[in-house]
Amino acid sequence: LDGEFYGLFPTGNGVQGGDFILHLGDEVILEDVPSYEWWYGCTATAAGMLLGYYDGQGYGDLIEGDASTQTDEVNEAIASSGDGVYECNRYGHQAILVEGTPGTGHIPDYALYDGYDDSELPDGADPYPDLSEIYWAGVDPHENDSIADFMMTSWSSERLTMGGTWTYNEGPGVEAYFAYKGYQAFSEHLTFGQFTWFALMDEINQGRPVLLNVDWSGEGDAHTIMAIGYDSVNMQYAFYDTWAVDDPVTPVDEAIRWTDFHGVGDGYSWGIYDAVMVDVA
Repeated sequence: LDGEFYGLFPTGNGVQGGDFILHLGDEVILEDVPSYEWWYGCTATAAGMLLGYYDGQGYGDLIEGDASTQTDEVNEAIASSGDGVYECNRYGHQAILVEGTPGTGHIPDYALYDGYDDSELPDGADPYPDLSEIYWAGVDPHENDSIADFMMTSWSSERLTMGGTWTYNEGPGVEAYFAYKGYQAFSEHLTFGQFTWFALMDEINQGRPVLLNVDWSGEGDAHTIMAIGYDSVNMQYAFYDTWAVDDPVTPVDEAIRWTDFHGVGDGYSWGIYDAVMVDVA
């Protein structure tokens, strides 16, 4: 660590290869959670950070290779490309370099079926039909192989457009992905009020980052983020928002954001709708 710190000396959970929890005065941060930028769904990307974190905590088959940074293998674990080649920036603007064949991956089957991005359709418009509901196309969808598949992200049969995920599919999707990789995970979904400040602190203290569904703008704009820490004095939580990544060369984590712990309300950015807590056996 560079610079000065006070409080408890940084420590793990007493298990070799365990999680690294950094205590800086009144701040507690899970240092080993990777920050990833948006890749075909904010919920899938935030859940990808969860996979990347546990991949480094002894569950090394969750993602191929090193998941501490956002590699191609990390993106494939978030939302698979099949035989296509795709690009995407943090704000969801994507490019099709090679259009994937339907039936080979998440993006060509659901997110950009037929090469069509339906995320800009007017509110209330029907999603562009994809392989989750087109049975007469003569092509079967690929077998689920990414967290976006298991959470049914972008599936038109779920009334979702590109990148969308329903909250009720988040926990079961995470559990299913862990099972697919040979592990066991347990999830719990709590709405704000049930999910309290003390619940957040307890999850972080136990070395478990939390998926939060929030109104990022205070104007009803839903988004999923990854909570990784808290400040017990100022009652704030630290999180990754899927729109920034840390530069590992610098001593400061540029991707971390802080905000007050509160529920949704007009004008209150980052208000919490609900939380998905995950424990891994």
